[in-house]
Amino acid sequence: MTSTTSSLVATGSFTLDDGRTVDLEVDSAPSPAEFVVRARDETGVVVGLATCNPDGRHAGVAVCVAPGWRRARLGTALLRHAVDEAAQRDIAWLVLHFADGESGLSSWLKESGLVIARRVSNGMVRVAVLVPGALERTEHAA
Repeated sequence: MTSTTSSLVATGSFTLDDGRTVDLEVDSAPSPAEFVVRARDETGVVVGLATCNPDGRHAGVAVCVAPGWRRARLGTALLRHAVDEAAQRDIAWLVLHFADGESGLSSWLKESGLVIARRVSNGMVRVAVLVPGALERTEHAA
């Protein structure tokens, strides 16, 4: 049996567009490279999460929000925290896929000021997000 050590860090509270508040936390388990950003409601129930699975300096990201918590920008908050956490872990690019009709995420990406590459194929959008500071860290390492 393998044991895993969780490195749980609370990052604070976040108020959603509809006035509800969630507590955000980052967990580095089961390995130090992977991480999860979780949102918990006032009772401690997980209502959303973003997972990040790095492969070198690139990482796939998946965001999931409970149905009663959608359309309040919780997914946006989770993704923003995933980008911030990726910067601390020397990850250069985050890659995510979502349905072409997901207007909330598309709007946030356009308004975020982040450098993105976007491709649409068969109703799915593939976006690569350049993590802020990634190019500078690469130049200093060379």
